[in-house]
Amino acid sequence: MNSVFSYLGSNVLRLSLLTLCTWSLRASLFSQPSDFPLPGVIVLSETPEPLELFAAEELQKYMELLFHHTPRILYTGRLETGTAAALILGQPSKFPLVRDLTQGIDWKGSDQVYALVPTNSSGKRTLVLAGASAPATLWAAYELIEKWGVRFDLDGDLLPERPPLPPWIQRAVRSSPAIPMRVLTGHNLHVEGPASWGIDDYRKFLDQAAKLRYNGYMFMLRDIGPWFDLEFRGVRKEKADIYGGGWLKEYLITPELVGYEHFKKEGRVL
Repeated sequence: MNSVFSYLGSNVLRLSLLTLCTWSLRASLFSQPSDFPLPGVIVLSETPEPLELFAAEELQKYMELLFHHTPRILYTGRLETGTAAALILGQPSKFPLVRDLTQGIDWKGSDQVYALVPTNSSGKRTLVLAGASAPATLWAAYELIEKWGVRFDLDGDLLPERPPLPPWIQRAVRSSPAIPMRVLTGHNLHVEGPASWGIDDYRKFLDQAAKLRYNGYMFMLRDIGPWFDLEFRGVRKEKADIYGGGWLKEYLITPELVGYEHFKKEGRVL
């Protein structure tokens, strides 16, 4: 009996030590050490462009979601006293502070170049999020948010259960999309696709596309659609169709379709 208790006691002790070590390791991986303060402010120029302001608001939103921390957005064009850490966001061509802190970045060749540059400015830990254009500046913000563990998809975001340490990186990151035009094509012809979307659906979709660095959207518009008013030799178009047109005039509504009972007086019901 003593040997059983000895065995259980020694293993309970081992298990306790293992559990303690595991939690210590988790704490070291996921807690916020004192020398990695979350940024208290996001500094913009005095006259930021709308996309730059949107980028700052996105950083603010995700920081609140991940770290339960809401930095202030400043339109001062300079760092203020009293904050241990800051994000600085803007274009080097329009924001002198960004230009001065990103002199080592090659901005030539494309207006889609963006960079994340860690610096120490005025004794503060700072991270510069810069772009050669306003859209590129927004992409720099999303690059940082991805480094926090967020993953973007066209139908929404995937947030990490345990966000990684706050945003500081060790060396500058310069990036530029390999393909200049990255265009999504919504097939605007079918009832189950974008042809049936409202403006809120498009806004959500395009916002997610921007996070994935897309910079174009192609609409498919045909002459059969209601947006074209056509006339030829006195004959005017009287009917319009946004769901397929020439090759599919009617949609069959069959009993196995969801909502069949609501369509008994509409369309063609089998």
